[in-house]
Amino acid sequence: MTSRLRALFLGLRSARPSRAAGPTALATIYEREGRYFIEASDRTRWKEAGFWVSSSHVRTLEVAVSDDVLGEALRSALASSRVEVPVPPRNAKLEDALFRAMGVRSRRAAMTGTRACIVTSESTHGDLRIEPQRNGGSSGEERGYRPIAEAALVLPGSSSATEVGRGVRSALARATTSGKS
Repeated sequence: MTSRLRALFLGLRSARPSRAAGPTALATIYEREGRYFIEASDRTRWKEAGFWVSSSHVRTLEVAVSDDVLGEALRSALASSRVEVPVPPRNAKLEDALFRAMGVRSRRAAMTGTRACIVTSESTHGDLRIEPQRNGGSSGEERGYRPIAEAALVLPGSSSATEVGRGVRSALARATTSGKS
């Protein structure tokens, strides 16, 4: 019996994909105090962890920029997003670049009054998924950003920068803010 279970387990391990399915690029757009903060993310090595972490590349734009400029900035962030990066050390301050760009010193301050959406892209189809986030604040059971999946937009990879910028603005309009700290 034990050898059967071992064989089954080994068979399941070898059946695991060597690459992660899903997005190959991710960027987060935060809207706060009349500005957009566009942060690219990198995915850690699939065999080690496979989660997304900040790349520390943050671009700041005024909300008055054209849809074209916003869409180009987002495409640039997605282009800089990498996969299979090393897992950062435990004491890494991954949010520092975002906090500096926002002019805040804590997650609590960064989340108060902020809207966000996540944009992902897959290399296979190139489609962009723009998903507004629900801001639950920095404490309590609902803390953090959570997707509002039913309000997500999917744009073809061939969409113009103007269409991408328009899609991001639409998603941010559906995102929620939290005054809660």
